[in-house]
Amino acid sequence: MKLRHLIHLVWVPVLLVALTLAALYYLANTESGLAVVASALNRRFGTVQIQLRGVSGTLAHGVHVELLVIEHRRVHIEVEDAEGRLAILPLAWRTIRVPQLHAARILIRMLPGAPDTGNWTPQFLPPLMRIDAADADAQRWQFITINGDEYDGTSLSAAGMVYPQSVRVYAGTLTYNGVHARLSGQVRASRPIGLAGTLHFDAQPPGQPAWTVNARIDGNTALLGLDADITEPFAADFHGDIRDLTSHWRWRGQSQVRRFEPAAWNAGDKLGVITASLALEGDRSG
Repeated sequence: MKLRHLIHLVWVPVLLVALTLAALYYLANTESGLAVVASALNRRFGTVQIQLRGVSGTLAHGVHVELLVIEHRRVHIEVEDAEGRLAILPLAWRTIRVPQLHAARILIRMLPGAPDTGNWTPQFLPPLMRIDAADADAQRWQFITINGDEYDGTSLSAAGMVYPQSVRVYAGTLTYNGVHARLSGQVRASRPIGLAGTLHFDAQPPGQPAWTVNARIDGNTALLGLDADITEPFAADFHGDIRDLTSHWRWRGQSQVRRFEPAAWNAGDKLGVITASLALEGDRSG
């Protein structure tokens, strides 16, 4: 009797492990398994609503999604014609891990949202949930502000994590009107939304000298501190802020021009090297 009881104690955990492995194989390697995962994700998670349309393939060998829609209190996101992989095991601890994702187009539309109330805690995801994107890129992107201003660009890529209280971008790149940008930083779920990070811009306008700018931002969408250092085609720094970023944004600050040579624009060298201290300001109209 003792031997039979011991055999039962051994086979029960072995059977459970075998069933778990079989379930994981089914979810990762079959289209019907992918349909189960898609159905589990195609719902509301706290303040976030996820919609998946036109899902095909398998998790282990690649997934194709015609349209992914993410609805949040403050932002609407659409990802079109996406291909990638989704890790199975992390789903058990409420982590959506995407090792690789390629999309034809990404749309990000900022929403005014309902007025803030005292009983609402800002968050991007439900507690304990997170999204891990190791390598995501898109051929085209579009960003629409609350005012309806539209910005269209190409070659967007990013690696980062989405937590309940923050979005962390470890490395990102994008192209907009011939300007190439590299960035890293954090978006905080606060009132107003917090922003912090470092940025690098470079551009080569036709018929003009090359531009190189490094900047750092820290603050929120109501008042965002900005420190910038221009190294080409002239040398200058800027220290100021941007206000009301999500609406009628405006900026102001002080600049110390250390080296400005009109010859860089083929304007001759009679003025030599110019230095200056400037007080500057502007808004969305110029």
